[in-house]
Amino acid sequence: MAEDETSENGGEDGGDEAGKPTNGRKLAKLALFTLFFAVSFAAGAAFNHFTFGTRTVVQTVEVEKEEEIPTPYYTEFDPSFTVNIPGENGTHYLDLTLSALSFERDSYAILREYRPLLRNKLLLTISNRQFEELLHRDGREQLREDLQAAIDDILLQAGQNIKIEKVFFTKFLLQ
Repeated sequence: MAEDETSENGGEDGGDEAGKPTNGRKLAKLALFTLFFAVSFAAGAAFNHFTFGTRTVVQTVEVEKEEEIPTPYYTEFDPSFTVNIPGENGTHYLDLTLSALSFERDSYAILREYRPLLRNKLLLTISNRQFEELLHRDGREQLREDLQAAIDDILLQAGQNIKIEKVFFTKFLLQ
């Protein structure tokens, strides 16, 4: 009878008579499987980290602020200027049309308001030139700069605070 009790209790103690695992062995296998899984996961994560590094991708895009291009305002002085120009071989004439460039919205109205003063000053500036001087590009460029200075001078005297960026010849006929 002692053997019968041992065989009946043997299954509860951890014995394995019938080939079935007991609760202790099941728990040990589960713990071993969990440990193996955790070690594998940790090894894979470590391998990935050291092989590929941190995979945080941050892209910074530097966008240059595009410079805002101001709106140009052109004012053409019409009618054209027709001026007698002295020269070595007699009197010549110059037929000239000008345009003024400004980036200020009020420039057209202001230039139109002071048109008589501006035309007078521009005619006097043009008539002070010599024919031979205007035959060369440098002479024409100097005339253009002097005309721009004349416009700026009249506007400054009138107390107008607009800036004329450049003066252009839109017609230049010299005979």
